[in-house]
Amino acid sequence: MNGTAAEMYGFTLLVCLAAAIEITRLQQQIADLQDALDGAREAVEMEQASHQATRLHHGSQPRAIRATTNHELPKEGQ
Repeated sequence: MNGTAAEMYGFTLLVCLAAAIEITRLQQQIADLQDALDGAREAVEMEQASHQATRLHHGSQPRAIRATTNHELPKEGQ
């Protein structure tokens, strides 16, 4: 190999190493975010179960959602 090819080979190895390090860092970040998402999902499910248990224990029924009406505002001078 001449100097130029050896330099390019070395540079390519450095780029591959940097890419592998970045991929590893991103995989760890994804794992951390997945853990946070799973924890948040579990907390929401526990809160929903607790809320449902409280409603059932106290005998309350789920409230109906009221329909809203879009009323026009009176025009000026009326």
